[in-house]
Amino acid sequence: MTTISHQAPIDYLAVADELVDTFSLTAVERDIKGGTAKAERDLIRRSGLLALLAPKSFGGCGDTWLTVLEIVR
Repeated sequence: MTTISHQAPIDYLAVADELVDTFSLTAVERDIKGGTAKAERDLIRRSGLLALLAPKSFGGCGDTWLTVLEIVR
């Protein structure tokens, strides 16, 4: 018997909003402290947002520029 997995599509706008909320909690402290934003970069990498425009055939999401620009805005 073959099992087909149907995953719900990911709402990348919601993912971006979550990151905004997370980053805003410590933004002032991070600005004062300075240094690198490695922890924040790692969260962005794990979020999947960097693969939005990459074609599905290359392991990306195959999404559109419209979605990317909505997130950037």
